[in-house]
Amino acid sequence: MKFLILAKRKFYSVRQLMAELSKRKISVDFYTYKDITISVNSGKLSILVGDKNIKHYTHILPRKHSNKIELNIRYILAKYCNKHGIRMLNKDVLLAMPHYTKLYQMYLLSENGIPYLDTLYLSSGQYNKIPKLPYTYPVVLKKIEGHAGNEVWLIHNEKELKTFLYNLKYKRECILQRFAPVNEDVRLMIVGQRVIGAWHRKSLDEFKTTAGEREYKNYDNPPIELKTLGNKVGKLLAVDYGAFDVMYYKGKPHILETNLDASFKAYETKVGTQNDMAKLIIDQMLKSR
Repeated sequence: MKFLILAKRKFYSVRQLMAELSKRKISVDFYTYKDITISVNSGKLSILVGDKNIKHYTHILPRKHSNKIELNIRYILAKYCNKHGIRMLNKDVLLAMPHYTKLYQMYLLSENGIPYLDTLYLSSGQYNKIPKLPYTYPVVLKKIEGHAGNEVWLIHNEKELKTFLYNLKYKRECILQRFAPVNEDVRLMIVGQRVIGAWHRKSLDEFKTTAGEREYKNYDNPPIELKTLGNKVGKLLAVDYGAFDVMYYKGKPHILETNLDASFKAYETKVGTQNDMAKLIIDQMLKSR
């Protein structure tokens, strides 16, 4: 048995996963996405990680990608591992949702009856002709590939929106979302397609719960409606490990975002959970799928 971890660097979650594998005396290599070489020789595809063939590994743990190229590599790895019997974390999610963006999440979740805040995709780039919104300002503007609360802005009126978009360098890569002025949400932690814990986040100085001064609270026993929603989305996407951000709007929980690469540092070090996330993830990876 041989594990491969792919990540930009050895963040907390990666270190915890490597320590858990070491504890179990399971061999593991660490590489970045830049260490991957994909080639075709005499009609046969070859994927190398460093100087090792990808088939050298029985299990692959890909962590956060930084750009579209790395996302494409993850998708190719998912297809390749699916064909060649290599266990890869969240492989089935990538196969079901190859375009892992907020736009594709909007499509997939809403088409399957998952409560999702009203959202508009800006595709034309003609920002002097903003479509009439079915909801009022302020609105939340998001880059469709942003993460960790980056590339998210609160826009107060149409004039501000036009000026902002005109000066934005990624002009066709945004969504507009209804603003729910509650400045708090719940992050559901998912392992094996089900909710195994949660934590509550409250912003103390701005509208985003993922930035600025925040208040964390253990929520490992969320109400049944949150567990039901999280389990439904976990099963829909076939998630091995991830996190879903949920916000209440008009008394009903709505999915804000799904995250395949959620860090669990804050959850373990600030929230006070008893869950050992690295252990749970490795246990899930060792199950046959």
